[in-house]
Amino acid sequence: MENQLRVRKRFSPQERSKILADYHQSRQSGLTQQQFVTQAGISLTCLQRWLSLSKTGELAASPAPLLEVKPALPPRTAAGYSIELPCGLVVKVPQGFAATELAQLMQIAKSL
Repeated sequence: MENQLRVRKRFSPQERSKILADYHQSRQSGLTQQQFVTQAGISLTCLQRWLSLSKTGELAASPAPLLEVKPALPPRTAAGYSIELPCGLVVKVPQGFAATELAQLMQIAKSL
């Protein structure tokens, strides 16, 4: 017997509503639940659960609202730039250092 993975499809609230509406229409034509789920590609248990939840109002018509989450600031690292001047002086500049300040610092370092 071949071992098969079973993948469970998730349905959006709109898809669930459409399937339930289709089910109610199919009932008028005399289609049984089993015949309907075979055509719709869902399980009988799934249909019965959705029907039960729709009667009690627990079947959400829309997804829960999303909450915006702002990412944390990246951790500070020692990474940056290392500038070695011909005189052997090494200037280590962290990332985010202001360019104007760096230019002033380099002028001072050249005068040493």
